[in-house]
Amino acid sequence: MDISSHPSKKANEELTNTTHELVRLINEPNTDTQDRFHQLDFWIAMLRKLSLGRTEAHREVFADLVNRKDRALIASCSGVNFDFLTVETRAVFLKYCEAMDSNSFSKEIAQLAPRGLSQSFMRSLLTVTPPPVLKILGVEQSSKPKEKKNNKPSVIFSKKPCSRPVVEKKWELLIRKHNLGNL
Repeated sequence: MDISSHPSKKANEELTNTTHELVRLINEPNTDTQDRFHQLDFWIAMLRKLSLGRTEAHREVFADLVNRKDRALIASCSGVNFDFLTVETRAVFLKYCEAMDSNSFSKEIAQLAPRGLSQSFMRSLLTVTPPPVLKILGVEQSSKPKEKKNNKPSVIFSKKPCSRPVVEKKWELLIRKHNLGNL
């Protein structure tokens, strides 16, 4: 496919700035690049979950964060991995996600938290919640995730396998029971 004949589009300036900032972070040593990308993941996950509008507070926050024309698009791709979205759809998401430093990110989240975004809501967005969010929530960051205590013993199969005639008989009963005929 020859793309040289397709008309070009002017990129959104905010999106271009975000992209340049992310590229700069990747190429710059000794930065908090991982934290910034983690914050970006958090912000995208938050937009997606808010788009589902489970509560009135979530619908209001989503309406304040996202333009009316973009709301339906964000809501329509809630189950699709970000990497599989079209370039245009990713651009819509990213125009609402600034490549902000931890302080700016903290301020944004701190302003949203009292508007009905519960601690459980924020912690449910990602497997590992970004440190600025944990700080806002008043949760101490542990160096490693807590391990779940499992007091149950491991499953041990003490039953021996059935003999071939027993398995064949069970198979026949199953076929008859479900009217499967000859398989």
